[in-house]
Amino acid sequence: SGAFAQFAVESRTARVEQHLRAASGSSAHYSMTLPTSVVITGIDSQQLLDQALEAARTFKPMTKEEIAALLGRTREAAAKGQDELYKMSQHFDRTAKNPQWLG
Repeated sequence: SGAFAQFAVESRTARVEQHLRAASGSSAHYSMTLPTSVVITGIDSQQLLDQALEAARTFKPMTKEEIAALLGRTREAAAKGQDELYKMSQHFDRTAKNPQWLG
């Protein structure tokens, strides 16, 4: 039902926010350590904005040991993808639903 779906979304959102608080700036520091020119982070609250700004202020490239430790801590959650349906399903993939876009 709609109430259950809303509960599931709120529960998932709470888990993601809990992971972000626990990870502090380490996930942002990891992203900024990679050879990219831009890192985009979703910010939908003042708390997440404050975390992103703090991560930018305190950034220094991670060492290989720090990267290995972070990947080790997040391996299980990343493998399941339960909080990242855009990676695990076609639910958010508009191109899959509109193949004519591909020409």
